[in-house]
Amino acid sequence: MARGDLTDAQWSRLEPLLSQGKKPGRPPMWTRRQLIDGIRRRTRTGTPWRDVPERYGPWGRVYDLFRRWQRDSTWYRKKRGSHGGRPPKFNKGDYKERHAVECGNNRLKRNRAVVMRYDKVAAATRQPCRSPP
Repeated sequence: MARGDLTDAQWSRLEPLLSQGKKPGRPPMWTRRQLIDGIRRRTRTGTPWRDVPERYGPWGRVYDLFRRWQRDSTWYRKKRGSHGGRPPKFNKGDYKERHAVECGNNRLKRNRAVVMRYDKVAAATRQPCRSPP
């Protein structure tokens, strides 16, 4: 197991949330765990897809799984739980902390909007440039 790969405990929590294939077919050559570890490594390091190590599977297969899940919003759903509602383990304390952070972000956005509106006033842009005294 490489640094940054899912531990057995993390995988045991994640595996039940993943959708199962609907059609029986040929068994996969690469496990989902390997592919997900490849996706996580690529997003963590920022390397090009073609540079994903071979132990995670072919880069095309890793990218394909990432894009499929991106297109059908799987990444978003997994954050919210298997049914798209609350996360599987809802923690009221964590929610309060996240809520406080979001409120702070919204205050910053409102202040930034005020500054941006001021910058767009025509008089502010027509001021002559003055050299410092």
